Amino acid sequence: MRKFLVVLNWFPKGRKSMRFRSRNYINSWGKFFWFAAFIVSTFVLFNGFSYSNFRFLFGERFEPVLKFARKTPTANAIVSGEHPVTQILSVRETVLLPDQVILFLKYPRSARLFTKEELDCVYLSVHNTSPVPRLKQSPARVDTEQLGEQIVRCPSGPRGLLITVGSKSNGVFPAGPTHYWDSLAYEALVDNDNTTVVFVKGLNLRPERVSNASRFECVYGEDFSRLKLVLRSEVLSIAQEIVRCRTPLIVLNSQKKVNSSVKVSVRIKGGGTLPSIARLGFLSDSGRDPLPTRKPHETCICTMARNQARFLKEWVIYHALIGVQRWYIYDNNSDDDTDQVIESLFNAGYNISRHIWPWIKTQEGGFSHCALRAKGSCEWIGFIDVDEFLHLPTGLFLHDVISNLTSTITSFGNISIGELRVSCYSFGPSGLKQIPKQGVMVGYTCRLAVPERH
Repeated sequence: MRKFLVVLNWFPKGRKSMRFRSRNYINSWGKFFWFAAFIVSTFVLFNGFSYSNFRFLFGERFEPVLKFARKTPTANAIVSGEHPVTQILSVRETVLLPDQVILFLKYPRSARLFTKEELDCVYLSVHNTSPVPRLKQSPARVDTEQLGEQIVRCPSGPRGLLITVGSKSNGVFPAGPTHYWDSLAYEALVDNDNTTVVFVKGLNLRPERVSNASRFECVYGEDFSRLKLVLRSEVLSIAQEIVRCRTPLIVLNSQKKVNSSVKVSVRIKGGGTLPSIARLGFLSDSGRDPLPTRKPHETCICTMARNQARFLKEWVIYHALIGVQRWYIYDNNSDDDTDQVIESLFNAGYNISRHIWPWIKTQEGGFSHCALRAKGSCEWIGFIDVDEFLHLPTGLFLHDVISNLTSTITSFGNISIGELRVSCYSFGPSGLKQIPKQGVMVGYTCRLAVPERH
């Protein structure tokens, strides 16, 4: 099916003490007590200043000190054989989606990552401590997210079994913390203005409107079940599944430590805190100088796609011909060769990148995430699907059309333009029962008379 549509967004800049019979003992104990108190007080004072956690230095609510965990050796593997696992990894988090399971793996820096062929999805009995698997299946997909981290997608498997991964040759690895998808903070980014944007599932807020931010607060830490050990911060705005928070200064000043250890979540005041796997991500230019007045790319496109590899090449080449300069592809659990098509287009000179986005039914969240990443590079960002093509008057490029439209509107006064919309017409199915071999643009020729609401 072929459609014409675009929504373009512009981003402007116990116990009693024992009695001592001798006074000498009492004197000695008293001296020891005051000496110990002095040492402890000195240590606490020094420690407080070294981590910059005192409330009088910062305005955030804090109770008490948030300490970043030192790196510890990765959890030992449970092995089914006599030989130890030669290459250790940990299952950092597990998320149960309706039709599959997402496992996030963490490797030591020097370790070689396992391939899909080397890994198994392993299903263990929850109430049995035996490491012998009840079931093994091949992963549906293994993707490398960043250095030392992988995302493994496994079939859901029988109910009541614990899901983890194992190496075919070495053994089974301990399962990580498991979360349900219907209530979860799943992504977080620090924006250029140093606020934190948190992407959440399960707040059930009313769509298409901003909610009362004072009902919520953001929390930063490692164990949200112990609220006395987390940082709290103000929620600045909240709408549907996107929350913007004031980022504590200690977090901003400790980016390298925070990125790997501290998670972010949203707490309903008087209620509970959402489970979280959201570790802070930092934009490459966050906290630096303001965004440039002129950005590298005039027009960019962001899309979310699943198993659209056969259409992707035509879609990219066509839009390049009308002036699109940059493509952001959010891969939503594709099983086809989408990654290979994107790689081939990149090698052919197209400025295109693939971002792994395993979160289902989160198009709004995905596009907002993309907008945060792209706004420093793109003057205009179009959010369209892979079956949607922009049709322009002959001889014009996309930036010409945008320039003409914006010039006409701004001529009426000092008007700021945040979004442009155009009509969407459907060309499918054009009487066809199979996907046309000649491509979308040529294959679908019968246009519906009435534009679609989009």
